[in-house]
Amino acid sequence: MSEASENEESPAKKRRGVGNAVSKMKVARLKGEEFVTTSGVLVEQKTTGPECDCRNKCTSNFTEEQKLKIVSTVYSGRPKNERDTYLIGLIDRCDVQRHRSISPHSKQLSSSFKYNTVVDGKKFEVCRKAYLSLHAVTSKVVFRLTSILTKGEQPMDMRGRHGNHSKIPNEV
Repeated sequence: MSEASENEESPAKKRRGVGNAVSKMKVARLKGEEFVTTSGVLVEQKTTGPECDCRNKCTSNFTEEQKLKIVSTVYSGRPKNERDTYLIGLIDRCDVQRHRSISPHSKQLSSSFKYNTVVDGKKFEVCRKAYLSLHAVTSKVVFRLTSILTKGEQPMDMRGRHGNHSKIPNEV
């Protein structure tokens, strides 16, 4: 009887809770909510950033409720590819109107961008700093999205994917 009881207990010896904590963190990260990492670091909830300093005062045109609604639209738990597609849809690519050559060896920009935000089904043009602030994204994210937009590609989540895996030689 002791052997039968040992067999029943062996599945209960599995380590539980770690995978659950990781999946909870993943869901919280997708929704932009506050969570604590497995190492104990507190990650703050996604909120709007500072006000823009432009002459149009883009961020002051929206109420706090509208700003929170914009952030919740971006971080509604959708996957990263869908979120990037939504954010790219709010960026318009334009040709550069005037090329100013600073030096003969300088690289000319091929595109300029206009940034928009959607509030209550209406599209409003905002400055870059307001776009970053209202959508709670970093400048690095927008740079990646604009380069994808310039190339005409679809955004793809490449996290965890790389080509430099350890390879086994064919001779072995």
